[in-house]
Amino acid sequence: PWLHINAVGSDFPGKFEIPVALLERAFVSPDFPLQALAEGECQQLSREQVGPPLFELVRHPEAHHPVREQLSVFDSTGWALEDQVSLEMMLNYARELGVGTEIEIESAFADPLNPYGFLVG
Repeated sequence: PWLHINAVGSDFPGKFEIPVALLERAFVSPDFPLQALAEGECQQLSREQVGPPLFELVRHPEAHHPVREQLSVFDSTGWALEDQVSLEMMLNYARELGVGTEIEIESAFADPLNPYGFLVG
């Protein structure tokens, strides 16, 4: 509870970064359901396990109050410009506040479906 994850960006079907066990426990809201089921984190779930798209949450917030206090994931398959602007804003805030750690991520990895495997392996 009380944890929210913004899963931003997607590359291609078969690639994901969030463990399915976490997604199965979470309230998952995509930006574009069909796109998220094809190439976002939602591809690990069935259609029935995926919640309403973000615009429905914004349009009818009162209908979704029961899920406010549980683990939630926003699966943003979005547009590249949207991703870039969001990333730059978060980096600027983190730098201003002096929080976080910047790491360099190599562009070549052993498993293209798991680009962050080197962090835990």
